[in-house]
Amino acid sequence: MQCPTAQALLVNYSVVAMEYFGAADDLANLVGSHSAFTVAHQHAQQLYAKCREARSALEEHHLEHGCNILT
Repeated sequence: MQCPTAQALLVNYSVVAMEYFGAADDLANLVGSHSAFTVAHQHAQQLYAKCREARSALEEHHLEHGCNILT
């Protein structure tokens, strides 16, 4: 049986990661537009931090509880 907490953390990580990848794509398309690039860069940095936090929470849960969402 899968751990519901690990499942929720994985879903959260997946959502945040997709948001971060979208922000990185937006950022790549704004090269040359200084003001828009700066705003997009700040947004991407915020999403990167959220992505790291989500991954860390999932890893911490796995270490504490030994459950493996992928099996």
